[in-house]
Amino acid sequence: MTRSRSADRLPMHITSRPRFRPVSLAAYALLLWPFAQVALADCTYEPGHSGPINHEMDMGSVWMPRDAPNGTVIATASPLLEASTRLVCHFENGREVFAILTNTAPIAVLSTPLAGNSARQIPILQTKIPGIGATIEVGEPFDGNAVSYSNRFSADPGTPNAIPYSGAMRKRTVSPAQMYWFKPTVTLIKIGPIAPGPQRIDEEMFRGIIDTRGDVMGFRLRATINHAQCTLRPDAVSADPVQLGDHTLADFTGTGSTTVKVPFHIRLNDCQDDSSGSVAMAHIRLDGARGSSSLDRSQGLFSLTSNSTAKGIGIQLLRDDGSSMLLEEEVPVKRLAIGETRLDFQARYYQTDSKVEPGLAEGALNFTISYK
Repeated sequence: MTRSRSADRLPMHITSRPRFRPVSLAAYALLLWPFAQVALADCTYEPGHSGPINHEMDMGSVWMPRDAPNGTVIATASPLLEASTRLVCHFENGREVFAILTNTAPIAVLSTPLAGNSARQIPILQTKIPGIGATIEVGEPFDGNAVSYSNRFSADPGTPNAIPYSGAMRKRTVSPAQMYWFKPTVTLIKIGPIAPGPQRIDEEMFRGIIDTRGDVMGFRLRATINHAQCTLRPDAVSADPVQLGDHTLADFTGTGSTTVKVPFHIRLNDCQDDSSGSVAMAHIRLDGARGSSSLDRSQGLFSLTSNSTAKGIGIQLLRDDGSSMLLEEEVPVKRLAIGETRLDFQARYYQTDSKVEPGLAEGALNFTISYK
């Protein structure tokens, strides 16, 4: 078989002491505490605290197949984050306590819908890395629509629990909402071509106005995106051409008869993938070349080249287990192994007509390797 090169194409994250009895004082304290809580409709800092609430999330190093289609979920994480600044919010019937979380990363403009991606129902934010988007769903303390606890903000009617977010505390709180705890669910999504090499996300994704405290909340996302892939060297095919051997007419006994299968392989080098478990499979696409064309694509059967003189036969390409290889379509072959990945195949002559005529019998296929 012959080969042609185009990218990976080859052929082939102090009070004074009170004079009251201690029992009476304790009783007063127990009676007054709940009323002090519900008398507030505001967000207040705990003693000794002030300033912004900065949440930071690092998703660490994540891997994705290099040629994964748009809409592919790269990674999802849902940690419980804790900020050092202590701010709490209370609600009473007089006034709702509101929160507005506004994206600082732009909303991605997509040329086509991301088919098969459930996260597409909420806005996808464009990171500073072209081709990588993110959705941020908000949990504690902004998931009042989803939980029964009173100390939660609830999204405004008709809006999702996601960035950009607008909501309010609408239930009387026995205990305050602790704004220093935050549980987001971040999903990274491929939304376009991603440049080669590790891509580092390190940026603020949204800011939050928390009631009368104003703009006090920030969220920063970090992650490193790696491509799972290999390189394809000029000598990738174990034998080029693959020698199917010399045969006599007697070796062909009728339509559908075949010769002995000849094994060969394609070697992928410098393979990179997640060491904790491969995320990518090598795919191959096989197309006719030099006059060879598909005779039965589902059976891996293709015709001889235009310079061949033999008649009545074609060539069949098989997997290592002897099953047919599909032609003219990307087909998954094998999960990547770090370092070297070997794709094993077999080929043989296949009688296509009732009569075989002797002569030169060559076949040629171009092959393209992708990682998905």
